[in-house]
Amino acid sequence: MEIKHKSNDEVLLHFDGSSLVGANLADQKLAEADLSNQDLSGADLSGADLRRAKLKEANLKTADLRGSMLCNADLQAADLTEALLNGTDATDANFSGALMQGTKLQRSDLSDANFSGADLSGADLRAKLYGANLFQADLTGADLTAANLQYANLKLANLTDAELTNADMQNASLDGAIDPQGERIRPAASESTASESTASESTASESTASESTASEPAKRRSWWKLRSG
Repeated sequence: MEIKHKSNDEVLLHFDGSSLVGANLADQKLAEADLSNQDLSGADLSGADLRRAKLKEANLKTADLRGSMLCNADLQAADLTEALLNGTDATDANFSGALMQGTKLQRSDLSDANFSGADLSGADLRAKLYGANLFQADLTGADLTAANLQYANLKLANLTDAELTNADMQNASLDGAIDPQGERIRPAASESTASESTASESTASESTASESTASEPAKRRSWWKLRSG
């Protein structure tokens, strides 16, 4: 079996056998390889150079990609369920629409990567996600402990039951996302609206009870305010 370059059909690797299932491709130089739609389930790709590789719709279930280089790789709609990606460099990689339930990404650099619409439920994302696009991503039950989410796009993401202890969410976008308590995060009010609201409240003495009730959602979202401010 041959693994070819995605653009010019140059043979990058000759591989014995007709299947890549469970294949040992550790430390192989596969930059810009075309592995789209390939079944690489259970394969060992640890330490492999997969920069700018085409892995669109590839089956990478339980594959070992620890320490691999995935910068600018295209993994759109790939299946990475329970795959190991600990310590990978996947900056600017495209994981949009990927299946990544239970995937391990601890200590990985995922800066500016695209996870829009990806299923990351239960994933270990104790990683660098600076500027990452997580628009409409499913992060249900994901572990984001101490993750760097500065400037990340989390609009409409589902963070139900996600662990965000000590996560850095400075300047992250969370409009419309569902917080860990299952509450929808509304867009922040404009300064003019806020000032008008304050003036109105100061002149309405009967609003005390309603203000107390309205403060409850804010309390439940204190995790966000403390980490994104």
